[in-house]
Amino acid sequence: VLKQATQILMQSNVVLNLDEVRSFVQTYPQVKGCHHFHAWQVDEKRVMLSFHVTLQDMLLSDAELIIRDMRQNLAKKFDVHHVTIQPEVDHADMQMIADYDWNEEQ
Repeated sequence: VLKQATQILMQSNVVLNLDEVRSFVQTYPQVKGCHHFHAWQVDEKRVMLSFHVTLQDMLLSDAELIIRDMRQNLAKKFDVHHVTIQPEVDHADMQMIADYDWNEEQ
């Protein structure tokens, strides 16, 4: 009991295979990458998870639908009670936009 209480108070890592979580996230075709995974336990039953995900260029409303679906599936598959996903843009896509000659007639 003391060991479990100490682990919870210290928000130590939980028994959650982050490699499996990462592999699952990468099954989404819109995901170009994911990183910065953190998982911790806030009590004897609730596990929290946060990570960054790089998505292909899309509307923000489409990204939100993917993130919502991802949260629901992570909860079901890995029994995670709270998931924070930070979406990111692919910087290569952003560079392509920055390099585009907006003055050139198409």
